Order: sequence, then C-alpha cells, then structure tokens
Amino acid sequence: MKKFKTKKISIKIAALIGIVQIAAMALLFITSNLSIFACVVITVLMILTSTAIIGWQRNAVKGLRTIFENEHLLFSEILEAQTVGTLVTNSEDNEIILINKMAVHLYGLDSAKKNSLTMDDIKNKFSKEEREKITKVRELAKNSKEEIIYETYAIHDDGRKIHFLSHAKSAHLSNGETIIIFSFIDITPLKNLESSLVHLSETDSLTSISNRRGGEQKLRNLVSDGKQGMFCLFDANKFKYINDTFGHAAGDKVLIEIANCMKKAFRTSDILIRLGGDEFVAFTPDIKEQKTGKIVLDRFIKQIEEISIPELGNHKVSVSLGAVIINGTETFEQIYTKADSVMYDCKEKGGNVYKFYE
Repeated sequence: MKKFKTKKISIKIAALIGIVQIAAMALLFITSNLSIFACVVITVLMILTSTAIIGWQRNAVKGLRTIFENEHLLFSEILEAQTVGTLVTNSEDNEIILINKMAVHLYGLDSAKKNSLTMDDIKNKFSKEEREKITKVRELAKNSKEEIIYETYAIHDDGRKIHFLSHAKSAHLSNGETIIIFSFIDITPLKNLESSLVHLSETDSLTSISNRRGGEQKLRNLVSDGKQGMFCLFDANKFKYINDTFGHAAGDKVLIEIANCMKKAFRTSDILIRLGGDEFVAFTPDIKEQKTGKIVLDRFIKQIEEISIPELGNHKVSVSLGAVIINGTETFEQIYTKADSVMYDCKEKGGNVYKFYE
C-alpha cells in the first residue's frame, strides 16, 4: 500500500497559489489606477493570506497522512492476525500485490522471504493439474462478479499434502485496476478424517482387506473400463463344519488366515475382497495368460497349505478356487458366473484345488 506523500502535495499547492498570485498582481497593476505602492500592499496581504491558507492546508494534509498511516498499520495488523491465508494478485500480469503470513505458512514457503516472493514460488508448490485448476478459477473470477469456491492442495518440501478450501473473487479499484483476491483455510484434518472414514467403510473389519461395498465397486469400474486380468473366486472348504465343530471364533481365525495368505501371495496393487462369509475374490490386473496366472495361484495355494490353527486340531484349511482370464469385453456378472461354475467343479475334488474357465 502506497504512503500519502505530504511534501509533494504541499509543494504543488504552494506553486499553484504562487503562480495565481503573480498573475493577479500583474493583472491588477495593468488594469487598475492604483499606485504601485497600493498594488504592492494588496499583493503582500494576498501573500500573507495565502501563506496562512498553505499552512492550514499542510496541517490538514499531515492530518490526512496520519489517518492513512494509522489505517494502513491497522489493516496490516488485522491481515497478519488472520488464521485465513490471503493472496491478492493483479488480474493482468498475475503479480503479487499482497500476501499475509498465514498464506506463506500454508503454502510451505520461507517466511523470511515473504516480501520478495513471486507467483512462480507459489506455483511450484502445486502439481500440474492443480496449477491448471487454479488458472481456470482465476479466469472465472476475473470475468465474474460471483465468488468462486473450490478445493485444492499444495505439496510441502517434506512431501506433506496440505488441502485448502479456497475462495476467489475479483475487485475493481478506483484507478481502473482489477485485482483477484484469494482466501483459503487448511482443511487437511477434515480431508484425512474423510479418507479414514471412506477406508473404514470399504474395509472388512475382520480381515482388513476390502469388503464387498468397496472392493466390488472398484472391480466393476475396472471391468467396465475394459481392464484385462485374472479374476479369482474362492471359498473355504467345509467352512460350516469348522464353525459347527470348532466354534465361530475358530472360523474367524480361518478367514483371517486366508486373507493373510492373499496378502502374501498377491501384489499390493491387486484387488483383494471378502465378499461375505467365507467367499473371497482376488483380481490381478494385466495377467493375460493362464501360464502366468498359475504361478500366482500356486504361490497362493502353498500359503494356504501352511496355515496352522491350533483350535482346528488335525483339520487342515483348504480352498476351492475358480479363475477366469478377463479379455475386457465381458460384464462383471458374466465373469462371476464363469468363476463360480469352475469353483464348484473344484469342490467335487476336495482339497486345495483351482481351475481356469476354458
């Protein structure tokens, strides 16, 4: 914010009055019948009057300067005390006009360089996608009278992602300049809570893999997008017998151990789902041949064979598994039906058996 320049204003006023006085004295001397002495006396009185006026004007200007400086100081203190980040830029060249310390903090910038920051320093804190989003918001705000509300995030040097709820609005100054005012608050704790709640709602509480709600929807989306891979459907053999004979606590341990075997045998990028009861699904993207799929399934069956649960005594846990190589043209229901049919073929054989749908 520019300071009020008292000295320059006073000089301009004095110069203007002086010119007017000289012109008036010359005109008076030429057009009147007064003597030179009378003209000089009148001129001196005019000068004294003008001097008094200039003095009053200078005092008034000093008073205005004090008011402006106090308002500037008050505005600056209020701005810096805000818990809301504020950034003001020129609408034409996007230069920083004003930025408060909360904005510097939220962007993850060095507070010592606050007065020398450029828009490039701020842009570097955002991903390419977020920079494009902010550019679009800026253009919308520039050409609209409405406030634009949007969410974005900055990435700090330590890798932390800081989420913002942001507002952008244009303002037109009396000098014809248009500015864009950005204000934003940190909503990272809220976003983290939101992510945690989503994760909890999509995770099976017993096995810690995806539940039907979360996993099946992801899988349906991949299938509808034509994603290829290996779809596996399986369940625990004689699971009802285990629950009835050894108790539901032992049955829960069986489910937990099967899920642990899935985590060890499949990749972290694969989709692992407990559909419900003792029914599970595993989807391995980009496995397009049975030869490759067999390597994964042999590894999984080996893990199942190593399960040891004391409560089951000599009873060994086993699964029956049906596998389908997805070509990217079938629906989820068609794939599930195929896997289900070969899974029940395996059940007739007993033990840890898998089979591909031909």
